Amino acid sequence: MKFSLLCFAFGALAATIETRDAAVIVKDVQAVTNAVKDADTTVTSFSGNADAENLKSKLDAIYSALSQGATDAKASGDISQEDALGLASPVQDLAKAVQQAVTDLTGMKSAIISAGIAQDVYRKLTESDAAQNDFVSAVLAKVPPTLAAVATGLVKPVQDSLASAIAEFKDAGGPSSGSVSASSSPAPAAAPAPAPALESGKMMAAI
Repeated sequence: MKFSLLCFAFGALAATIETRDAAVIVKDVQAVTNAVKDADTTVTSFSGNADAENLKSKLDAIYSALSQGATDAKASGDISQEDALGLASPVQDLAKAVQQAVTDLTGMKSAIISAGIAQDVYRKLTESDAAQNDFVSAVLAKVPPTLAAVATGLVKPVQDSLASAIAEFKDAGGPSSGSVSASSSPAPAAAPAPAPALESGKMMAAI
């Protein structure tokens, strides 16, 4: 009897931990969504150089939220099927936010290039892409194998949108604002042409 009660207690504890871990991951997904929406607000009001640093900061916040999600997912236990299904709605909300943000970001491409931060944006997008892959991989490792395909399908719109933004900014705008272009340095002066050989000229005239 005591053994049965002990097993029940451990089972209940494990279920509680699974639910708690899933709740943390849900909060992480929501934090990423909020960071994306916050960045999108900055994008839609982007007016040039005055907003350049703010936009870069907002993109950094997305990366930080994704990195935190990956850290929490790796530290969590396995997620039950019921809790895994509970991730669907937050992930769909994230997908919508990312798709809108990417649409707005590409619409501001010319202004971002003019502000000289197109390559900063590209670099920060690639950093966030690596972080989201890390987050997604960590979560997929915790959900039941039977739901892996469903989970992969849910995050695909996020990944596709981010990939399109990266492609859009890959070759846009030259170097980042933090680097100095080699072309900005004056080219070294050309060496003066050698003076004509006067002695040779005299010899030819004498001949």
